[in-house]
Amino acid sequence: MKSDLFELPSEIINNILLRLSVRSIAVSKCVCKPLLHLLGTHDFAKSHFSKSAPALAFTMRTNDSYRLKISELEEDEIDPESHDLLTNINFFPEAMVNFTAEASLGGSVNGLLFLFDYRNSCHYVSNPITREFFFIRCPRVMVVSHGFGVSRITGQHKLVCIDPFGDGRFNCYVYTLGTGSWRRVEANDSFGWTPKIVATFLNGNLHWMVWSDPYPMEQIFCFDLETECFSRFNVPPLRRSIMSRLLFTLRDCLCFCDDDEGDGTGRVVIWMMKEYGVEKSWTKEYVVTPNLAFLGHGLDKFPFQLLQPIKVFKNGDVLMLCGRKMFMYHSKHTKTTREIDGFFGQGEGFYYLNSLLLTPSLLPLKSFAGMENENVISF
Repeated sequence: MKSDLFELPSEIINNILLRLSVRSIAVSKCVCKPLLHLLGTHDFAKSHFSKSAPALAFTMRTNDSYRLKISELEEDEIDPESHDLLTNINFFPEAMVNFTAEASLGGSVNGLLFLFDYRNSCHYVSNPITREFFFIRCPRVMVVSHGFGVSRITGQHKLVCIDPFGDGRFNCYVYTLGTGSWRRVEANDSFGWTPKIVATFLNGNLHWMVWSDPYPMEQIFCFDLETECFSRFNVPPLRRSIMSRLLFTLRDCLCFCDDDEGDGTGRVVIWMMKEYGVEKSWTKEYVVTPNLAFLGHGLDKFPFQLLQPIKVFKNGDVLMLCGRKMFMYHSKHTKTTREIDGFFGQGEGFYYLNSLLLTPSLLPLKSFAGMENENVISF
């Protein structure tokens, strides 16, 4: 089949195709064999990833299944009526015979998703776009904190497990993808207590919000994936220490939610660290009011426990997940917050487990550093 498209210089053709979304590329592969060959090359997939925009990854539980969905997001604002699903995967495919527990998303790096399953003591790394995964057994049954990221210099993908056992002491285990085994890393600090079992990855470091007796309030505990050393820095002075704040990332900044002034209005402050590692750069960026219908059982005192910031749009508006049940949209201009009705089919009979941003990758799982040595399974 001859097309005027292929009479153009190859540089122009690539420039055109690299602007397509993952969904459009999947459709284009069906047009003709020349396009199928070009769009299926490693070089094209690698170049496309460098230009790819983040998508929304979220898990949903129904009465009889868990599903992982990836949806495209607009850069300017949320559109409840237009969201193309890139993939919709049964969380428990037949290939995963022992994968029978409730699993959760634990992070996203270079187009890869990290999932963990406590009941079966397993970790999973997947490329949901190519529908591939591999799993690793946890080094210990009682692991309580996890993390997934990539080192800044060597580019090694690593899983990290923290196993506290009292008095601030803990064991740290690291699995470098491709090595096939866990190794213990000596800790040069005390871990303390954390309410979040999954670390937040940013700037080559894994981060937990921790609290321990020697410190009067929460601090951020860091693990450098390159040096494999621990450090910590302070959060801004808070009204009270509650030991239940969680870390997230927004616009490549660390952030966390806190109650506004404890005045019963349910308002939540989103703090952002504008300069990484600079404690003076903590800023009160947003004040939002989540849906109070999800407050209760004492949570009306700590509404920030229910709020998960996900994405900041170009106009400054924020997409959030509230109460693991509904998506909400906060307008920075009007200072108002609204529920996104019918977003992704929400309704009775299911709830969201968690959500995060994922940059879709067309690269096969074995294309990533170290992955050629892993037992990759397609589903």
